[in-house]
Amino acid sequence: MKRVSWAALAVLLCISPAWGQDAPPVDQPIHHTEAAPAKGEADSFANHDHDADGFIQWEEMRNVMVKAFHDADHDHSGWLAGDELKIDAAQRAAIDVNKDGKLSQREFIAYAAAAFGQADVDADEKLSRAEATADLDVAKEKAK
Repeated sequence: MKRVSWAALAVLLCISPAWGQDAPPVDQPIHHTEAAPAKGEADSFANHDHDADGFIQWEEMRNVMVKAFHDADHDHSGWLAGDELKIDAAQRAAIDVNKDGKLSQREFIAYAAAAFGQADVDADEKLSRAEATADLDVAKEKAK
């Protein structure tokens, strides 16, 4: 099975409800609960590891993704449509589960959750630096 790259995870970046929680109604927005990583910082892993424990837990990634969704939703419609999210058509199609041409926050977060789950190769519900950067390292090697 093809692993989703860390770049895709970071850019798009999850919710089948986070491990056992009930999902709120589809039209209810998810609220961001932590500060977003500082822009321009060199170490994106450290930016996502808010509690500095050496791992990125789902909640840390979820908060980043909720913030990314809100930042991309320029018209505040609750949807990402048109050029609000700069991704290719194939990736947009993979995220747009109901195929309505616009990305809901639920679709966006669910896609990120799936990517997080694929990157979590040891299934401990958190990403180590090695798990989070594995595909990025491969991409960098190919680019050389």
